[in-house]
Amino acid sequence: MAMAPDLGGYIQHFFGWRFCFLFLVLYITGLFFAVWRFIPETNQHLNPIALQKKVLFYNYFHLLKNPIFLGYAIIASLVLGGLSAYLTASPFLFEKILKFTPVQYGRLAWIIGGGFGIGGICNILLVRRIGRHRSLVVGIAVIFLSGLLMLSLSLLGYLNPFAIMLPMGIFSLGAAVSFANSFAGAFLPFAKIAGSAGALYGCIQVLGGSLASGLMSAVRENTQTPLAILLTVVGICSYFAQVWAFSFAQKHSP
Repeated sequence: MAMAPDLGGYIQHFFGWRFCFLFLVLYITGLFFAVWRFIPETNQHLNPIALQKKVLFYNYFHLLKNPIFLGYAIIASLVLGGLSAYLTASPFLFEKILKFTPVQYGRLAWIIGGGFGIGGICNILLVRRIGRHRSLVVGIAVIFLSGLLMLSLSLLGYLNPFAIMLPMGIFSLGAAVSFANSFAGAFLPFAKIAGSAGALYGCIQVLGGSLASGLMSAVRENTQTPLAILLTVVGICSYFAQVWAFSFAQKHSP
């Protein structure tokens, strides 16, 4: 994740932005072939009727009407939306406003990657100590605080790499914790239909990222304020989504 913008910056610098798309086509083609050729099937209990339309529609309907799955999937969607909003707004802020080169901008991705790495380590320690649900709450709280920090710095008139990347590094830490625990919360009750759950979970998550990216691209602003507001809203909405999902899980636990 951290390497992609850095590599993309060098490709754009030496060959132009169009070659980034050519590189992606080649990369995805090679990855598809490698998975098809070298990775075996891991499901030892294949369901012969799993791909029938009736079964698929039943599984998806069952998942969509379940507050546990839907609540945790919404959290993942919101958090990815925050990250996608940053990826949409940051090239303009850094390259057009702060006059960064594509290579310099690409290097900032290591801060995001570092936040995710630290967040993953913190999550292991948190889950062992306070459990999955409380760890998720901590991750969401960190996301909310990162949004407030960025918003405060923006309202005070600070528009510089520190005022953007410090909050985003904190956001990434919280996102890593939130992603891991929302994923676990959504999948644990649906192990028997993990394929359908994974497909729908991914769809909802990417939908959130797409909507946030589109919203951010429509906002005309020369500061990080819209991004900061969106990150703060992500934290608030994620908190209420986890309350909804967890309360339902508690009521229907055996």
